[in-house]
Amino acid sequence: EKVIRMKEEAKFRALIENSSESTIIVNEDTSVKYVSPSIKKILGYNQEEFLEASIFTHFPQEEISERMKVLKKVLKSSNKEAITDECKIRTKAGEYIWVSAILSDQRKTDGIEGVVINFRDIDDRKKIEREIQTNEMRFKALTHEGTDLLSVINVNGEYTFVSGNHKRIIGYDSKHLIGKRPVDFVHPEDAFLVMQHLEKLKKKKRTKPSPFRFKDAKGKYHWVESIFTNMSDDNLIAGVVINSRDVSEMVEKTNELELSNERYYYASKAAEDHIYEWHLETDEITRIGDSMRMLFGYTNQEAESGDFW
Repeated sequence: EKVIRMKEEAKFRALIENSSESTIIVNEDTSVKYVSPSIKKILGYNQEEFLEASIFTHFPQEEISERMKVLKKVLKSSNKEAITDECKIRTKAGEYIWVSAILSDQRKTDGIEGVVINFRDIDDRKKIEREIQTNEMRFKALTHEGTDLLSVINVNGEYTFVSGNHKRIIGYDSKHLIGKRPVDFVHPEDAFLVMQHLEKLKKKKRTKPSPFRFKDAKGKYHWVESIFTNMSDDNLIAGVVINSRDVSEMVEKTNELELSNERYYYASKAAEDHIYEWHLETDEITRIGDSMRMLFGYTNQEAESGDFW
């Protein structure tokens, strides 16, 4: 029986020493009464080192008052329920790591007579959470302050996400757009183009339609250039991502240039005068009508050389 008991004690000791959690028992005066051997694995201290001071000497100075509140809450709890806390604690190397702790009042339990704190290292989890939070803040800043409009539509063609800058650029907030179809805001003459490209995403990962008109909150149409990307197989997105930017000024300038060229073409065809454009700085003929051929017999290539003077 003694041998069996010794084996059981050895097994229990091995479990305690190699546990991913550590146990601390704290007296009412905050001194550490007991610490399990696994403290070495988590914080780097041996048991004797950790027993030398108050539990609060291991917390950051600015967090001691908060940790005291948690301990007092445990001591004053009438139902003696365990309390969970997440906090930073100092390692033997002087660094602070995040731990998750469960505190329970066992002052009336024979052989314990103190507050039991079971804790485990969650520093890696906290680092990931901070990284996620930083990325989310960066993403929100980019989508809110950027000039590109970002949205996601589901299989029904309805908005499931719109970036915050929609309000600033086209006057719609996310609440107004979520659940609606972007095609309903597209100019009737351009709606078929948009639907065609959305249909293409059944076979293609990405498609880019020519600029189309999109109505803002005041009823004015803006020319937008968009890229549609099918990310339906991504569990986090589960839809089509639409990146758009307002290109109204560019389209209007292009249209003006095309109209100007058209007018020039017909004017040069109809006029009997010699019409051409001459770049004074480079001494080059940049554009010439048919009048050189019709009036003087030069080909366009000969006329562009400028040798007719």
